Amino acid sequence: MHFFFSTKRNKVVPYIYLANLLLAFHYYLVIYINSTFLEGFFSKSGVGNLYILGAAISLLMFLEAPRFLRRFGNAHYLLAAIVLEFLATLGMAFADSPTTAGLFFVLHTGLITMIAFSLDIFLEGAMLGEEDTGETRAIFLTLGNTILVIAPLIVGLLAFEGNFTLVYITSAIFCIPLLSVVFKDLRVPDQGVDHIGLKDSIAEVGGDKNLRNVSWVQLFLQIFYAWMVIYMPIYLHEYVGFSWQQLGMMFAIMLLPFILFEIPVGYLADKKWGEKEFMFAGFAIIALAMFLVPFIATKSFILWTALLFLSRTGASFIEITAESFFFKHVRARNVSIISLFRMTRPIAYILVPLILGVFLKLVNFSVSFFILAVIILFGINFVRRIVDTK
Repeated sequence: MHFFFSTKRNKVVPYIYLANLLLAFHYYLVIYINSTFLEGFFSKSGVGNLYILGAAISLLMFLEAPRFLRRFGNAHYLLAAIVLEFLATLGMAFADSPTTAGLFFVLHTGLITMIAFSLDIFLEGAMLGEEDTGETRAIFLTLGNTILVIAPLIVGLLAFEGNFTLVYITSAIFCIPLLSVVFKDLRVPDQGVDHIGLKDSIAEVGGDKNLRNVSWVQLFLQIFYAWMVIYMPIYLHEYVGFSWQQLGMMFAIMLLPFILFEIPVGYLADKKWGEKEFMFAGFAIIALAMFLVPFIATKSFILWTALLFLSRTGASFIEITAESFFFKHVRARNVSIISLFRMTRPIAYILVPLILGVFLKLVNFSVSFFILAVIILFGINFVRRIVDTK
């Protein structure tokens, strides 16, 4: 435990950054092809149901995470998750039936959230103080998001005529060096875990105005991400008509805001203005971009890429400021609270297919993005209630 309270505790941060880079290579290679891969075995509603099931498994894992961390420690927990994730990704590479494809995808969905959550705990325990939380979190996120930009280009090279086997194999390979970094460099003494039940965790977050509202902000951001990850690739590929080679380039450009803006925004939120203003601007930008989607009837690479870039500019503002704000109000020991915050992602992956399942019976695919814009606007209400750090 002395590691986390000594002046040397920040020496582990570069290894956490490296682990995050390797995880990003692994995950971002497949994040935008998963829905298309599953469509080879399932209908659109079936794909949505699998995302719901995977998210439900993630929620169960989050609920059990504090207990497992107390018993086995964060490093052992992370090592086991990486090994299972390696096997799940290889399973998707060679899946030849709906059963195997669905099973390995659901397992992958649950495990990837746990690996990211475990790295969260490591990073929070290694930080020196909350005055640099925004900058530290921004570097952590930006390094991973750099890979988010590169990954679609790699996918464009590896995905041949809708065959994603090489993509999944390449993704699995990155689990090997990730396992090595965790085993060699993150085997540090655990800080300890405060384990409180779900009901008490909800009560604690609900009783804190700032934690409650920033968790809502995070949920709305995750709803946007889930909508984009599941349905935008399908829309652009099947309805607009872009090839995966074109989509790879489009997605790479689209994701540049996460590299360009998160470090300066994190710095400004720490030193100048606080987080609230950036959150507000982010929601407004995303809503505007989503409102414009149904109006673009042409297959224009430049126009679609510009619109997607705009949407991710807003998302990058919210992502770093919500992360920074939240982690200024918790410590690494508060695993149950952090777990609840991270549950917003699987909750979003449950909500989005359910919402789309209803509205796609009433409106066409393009109009559904109007609905997303309206949902995103509701997030501003929770930003307004936050008491800023500056």
